[in-house]
Amino acid sequence: MFTKILKSHRPIYQYALFLVLFSIGINAQAPTGYYDPAAGKAGAELKTALYNIIKGHTSYPYTHTETDVWAILKETDRDTSNSENVILLYTGRSVNAAQEYNSGNGWTREHVWAKIHGDFDEKPPAYTDAHHLRPADNSTNSDRNSRWFDYCSIPHYDDGIATGNYFSTTSWTWEPRDVVKGDIARMIFYMATRYEGENGEPDLEVIDYLPSDNNTKEPVHAKLSALLEWHEQDPVSDWERNRNDIIYTKYQHNRNPFIDRPEFVAWIWSDTTGPGEIANLFFSEYIEGGSYNKALEIYNGSSRSVNLTNYAILANYNNNPWYASHYSFPAGTVLEPGGVWVVMHDSTDENYHSVADELTTAAVVNYNGNDVRALAYIAEAETTFLDVIGLYNDSVSVNSWTVAGIAGGTVDHTLVRKSSIRQGNPDWLSSAGSNADDSEWIVYEKDTFDNLGTHVVDPVSAIGLCNAPETAGDYRLHPCYPNPFNPATTIRYDLHKATIVTLHVYDLRGTVVNTLVHEKQQAGNYSVIWDGKDTRQRSVSGGVYLYRMQTDDGFIRAGKMILLK
Repeated sequence: MFTKILKSHRPIYQYALFLVLFSIGINAQAPTGYYDPAAGKAGAELKTALYNIIKGHTSYPYTHTETDVWAILKETDRDTSNSENVILLYTGRSVNAAQEYNSGNGWTREHVWAKIHGDFDEKPPAYTDAHHLRPADNSTNSDRNSRWFDYCSIPHYDDGIATGNYFSTTSWTWEPRDVVKGDIARMIFYMATRYEGENGEPDLEVIDYLPSDNNTKEPVHAKLSALLEWHEQDPVSDWERNRNDIIYTKYQHNRNPFIDRPEFVAWIWSDTTGPGEIANLFFSEYIEGGSYNKALEIYNGSSRSVNLTNYAILANYNNNPWYASHYSFPAGTVLEPGGVWVVMHDSTDENYHSVADELTTAAVVNYNGNDVRALAYIAEAETTFLDVIGLYNDSVSVNSWTVAGIAGGTVDHTLVRKSSIRQGNPDWLSSAGSNADDSEWIVYEKDTFDNLGTHVVDPVSAIGLCNAPETAGDYRLHPCYPNPFNPATTIRYDLHKATIVTLHVYDLRGTVVNTLVHEKQQAGNYSVIWDGKDTRQRSVSGGVYLYRMQTDDGFIRAGKMILLK
């Protein structure tokens, strides 16, 4: 059974690029160097760096004084057209700032991160953190209660007038009016970053499911997928920037980094790789045909969209040093999970031009059968090779290389990566193999273009439940325990003879998340712990994952496990 994933033609996300450029333009509001400790980081590492930047802020009381949170909100949320009023978060109404708690037209302080979810009622600094406190009218504040944020269907009314807010009576959720959805998302992301459980503070996390207990005191808030969409749909406004500046300069002396740098949201929670994070990209097809019929196809085998800014294809000719210039992808190119990028010589038979993402005469597609091509990640002075076609510095002068046992495989042939291959291989001799079985490539006749523009990958096979022991012959894979789990689970297996064992963790896209075992082991009983981290020791998101054991003599078994966050 195969899963066929079609390429996305020209997968350049203009909006994502706009966000990055736009955020750079407004970052002048933050002091010079404020975010320097976060440079080059992504995922959990970036989240930790931001926490260290914004933690320990000045905290204010909740009672009525000249410098309490009431006074702060009167300034941060002041109606710019009427300085005596404040703007209410959910309804957008402008009310007199002095009418605190008065019935009818009065207002109260809304905890956007519901204070029960983390049990920080009356406990500063989270309770009085102005970055998530906003004015709200009393009735709507009461109706929102501690509801999770998600899409809903029942309109909310205030004095018989629809407010633009929605709620659900069945899922305990609340959907705010469109113009503040991004504001709310960025406040939630701020809280999940600012509070990490130190010094008696709550350890807040954003989750992508709705807890069954509506009033849980667990330090979680939902729903991540909706908040990510709202963050994109409702970009940062001048109102938010001004509010962020006031809180920083006059009161708390810390900033909401997701207002200053909106791209940080994607680099922590979303599916786009950030700087310093090397994605799983590899060559999925190579065409060296008649005349200038030449093309290379790059496949995104990771579970994230990948910004190709730091990736390049390097060229080497006839055992000379790497060519001085290299192929860089067009600025702002983002490649979707399972997507491909095709670069083709512009003199290739024009019947095939429609599948190309870029037509060029550049050196990258001006090669013969003995020229090396390498896919690399380049950051600062360091180059990481992800995949290579051809043998660099071959000690023998050759006109081509053998692939899958076929002499001259790299000249006048098309090479397509086997569907079982899920990552690149910088070792060309291993990749090329010695026969059709051990090669990573299928060799086709000259000028075969049938597969270009798509790539086929095998799904992870034998997706068995963890409560179903798997055994065969001399081997046995046990259920993982505990399951579901947080933060770790143990996978046990038995070997009754020596063998090479590989034990991978996959996500549901079939991407390798971590390799727990890859070595020759003697007969015996083994156990290995997976702590919910990837190969770079970054915590992965909650959800369903697969563990798959394989031996060198063909035993393959898999199981399913659920990581709770």
